[in-house]
Amino acid sequence: MKLGNVIYKDQLVDHTKVDYINYVQEPITFRELNTDIPTLYVGWFSMKEINHNDDLISAQPILEKKIISNVLYWEFSFKENKAQHVEGVTYFTNNVPFYYFNIRYSYINLDPIMFRLSTLDELMDVLPTTFDAIYNFKGEMLYILKDSKITGIDLNMYEHFEFNIDDLLQTIHKKVPVNHIYNDFDGEIYLKHYKSIPNFDDLKRYLIVLLSKA
Repeated sequence: MKLGNVIYKDQLVDHTKVDYINYVQEPITFRELNTDIPTLYVGWFSMKEINHNDDLISAQPILEKKIISNVLYWEFSFKENKAQHVEGVTYFTNNVPFYYFNIRYSYINLDPIMFRLSTLDELMDVLPTTFDAIYNFKGEMLYILKDSKITGIDLNMYEHFEFNIDDLLQTIHKKVPVNHIYNDFDGEIYLKHYKSIPNFDDLKRYLIVLLSKA
């Protein structure tokens, strides 16, 4: 699953390509991309030349790297500014997961104290009637996906407040398609994706999206 684009003309220097980025070395305009995933243009002059008919990009000041928040950015080529090029491309690729998920999904931790939940029925009353997918991380955290909303349930905390975790899980499992139940009791699923996206602190909560779209 590609989370972002890097559009460039000259070679990217001191950059190790990552699997979740779509690298495009051809003169394509932002509108031609036909996508709203986060995009970085590398090269100030090449970006301006490629998008010369785009009023938004044509008017972009050279002191501002952000064109559209969470969507469109630019960085110097190595020839234009060596230090900023290396640092800027790395910064973008490290932050692409944040840009991607930040505008698409909301997250809430369903704390039993904050939400005054003391029974399984009360918990189910505040959850959707059906779920798109669930991800169980080591029997410690349960993440529930419904449309663009992700709900986190700290299973250890609910057990502390004397919820029957087996009943809780069985009830929730009935509300989601069997092929969209992801149990990661040994953490191997998380580790596999962490190796690809190591700089994303919120990977656990959004991993359910990557799994359900795979």
